[in-house]
Amino acid sequence: MTSPAAIEFARSLLERTAVDWDKAGYGRAELDELGEFALRVLQSLVLDPGTPPRSGSALRGFLRRWVGPAIACDATARSRRPGRMRAGGRP
Repeated sequence: MTSPAAIEFARSLLERTAVDWDKAGYGRAELDELGEFALRVLQSLVLDPGTPPRSGSALRGFLRRWVGPAIACDATARSRRPGRMRAGGRP
């Protein structure tokens, strides 16, 4: 699930979105981490869909409430800071 090929594919999907990742302060290493995070969340939801299982609009609502704000908050904070993080999460 988190093989180099899977992370590369996840990054390619992120790069196709309307988000200006570079302007938000995300480089290749950060997109790889975000792709890995997304793959791990997806794997968790597939292996254990919850009780009762979420699907469709319930799953989208769950992700919008808990995952979306974390990504949006980090993107906003990054756009206000100069510089970019290096691989390994160091500024």
